[in-house]
Formats: sequence, structure tokens, C-alpha cells
Amino acid sequence: MYVKVVKVPAGEAPLHVRQAWVGTVFQAVGPREYWEEGIVTGKDNPARLGYAVPQELAVEALERRNPAAADWFREHLRYHSNNLIFGADEVVEIHNEGM
Repeated sequence: MYVKVVKVPAGEAPLHVRQAWVGTVFQAVGPREYWEEGIVTGKDNPARLGYAVPQELAVEALERRNPAAADWFREHLRYHSNNLIFGADEVVEIHNEGM
């Protein structure tokens, strides 16, 4: 399934970096409950309903829209998890014709 980011995601990245995700489309798994940790601090956050996207694929998609934001993520990502989580309220599911 594919999702499109339609709302600035929550998180520890600076606002202008998080804003760059809006409009990005990528393949994802979900929705389901995911535990999250802060990208910068590694702080555990409560579980929330969302979609998981492999970090590498997410940052590659962001690179096509905003190379500077993608560079920020490459520099700051903690690799404790292989996925980035986008909240269910931050994305919409799309079908191939919507891509």
C-alpha cells in the first residue's frame, strides 16, 4: 500500500524539516499500533496508530522533494529501528492512480 503525507508529522526534527514531508508518497505498512522513539534523543514515546516506512525508502522519497531535509535526516537518524512511523492522521492511503 502507498501513503501520502498530508499533515506535518510530529517529531523531534525542526519544523521546516518536518514540513518537507508533506506531499511525499511512499510504500508503507499499516495501520497498526507502533511504539516510537525520538529521532534525535532516542526517547521512548507512547504507541500510536500509524504507518511504518523503511527509513531508507522514506529518506530517498524525501530527497526527491527536498534534498536539504533529506540530508538533515541522514545526519540525525538513530538506527535503532529500520522504520519511520507516520501517524494515521498524518497520511492518507492512496491507490496507484493517485500517484
